[in-house]
Amino acid sequence: MQKKLLIIIVAIMTLVAVGMVTYMLYSQPASAPKVTNRSIADCSETTRSWRTSPQIDNETMSRGEIVDIRYGQHDCFDRIVFEINSGDLVGYRAEYVSAVIGGGSGEPVEVAGNSLIQLTINAPATSDPHPTDFGPTQDWNALHQIKRVSSFEGVTTYGIGVNKETPFRIFHLPGKDGERMRVVLDLAH
Repeated sequence: MQKKLLIIIVAIMTLVAVGMVTYMLYSQPASAPKVTNRSIADCSETTRSWRTSPQIDNETMSRGEIVDIRYGQHDCFDRIVFEINSGDLVGYRAEYVSAVIGGGSGEPVEVAGNSLIQLTINAPATSDPHPTDFGPTQDWNALHQIKRVSSFEGVTTYGIGVNKETPFRIFHLPGKDGERMRVVLDLAH
């Protein structure tokens, strides 16, 4: 009797174990993302040349205005895109600062974030209403806040609050129609 009971218990435990293994192997949806060391390596490769030092390009003043700001999250970085309604290159300067300073006033402006980037773009901001600020938020990997600080004498200043001092890159990206230029700021995660 004890031998039969032992065989039944072992059989039940075997079935339970097989069922658990089968469930773990096949219960995840096919589209579930998998985090691997390869994805971490891909981000390191993507952001390898980015830096935390000031980045300046082209002191040219734009004939256009900043007409739109977009932002988004990517696997390895958060991106902010400033769109100018002229196809010409436009000057910019991006650098980490201890305080964001308003153009014209010279006064510090409060921007949320553990580290701050002051971005100046050599183009005025349009007077048409459009979204200029983002955040503050804790939900993004790098970006915490975007705040338009001033638009003075054809130069627009933004305070970019980030969660920590992280490498970044900034570059020009021409619009497909040739009538627009974008200044793109990427913040590494």
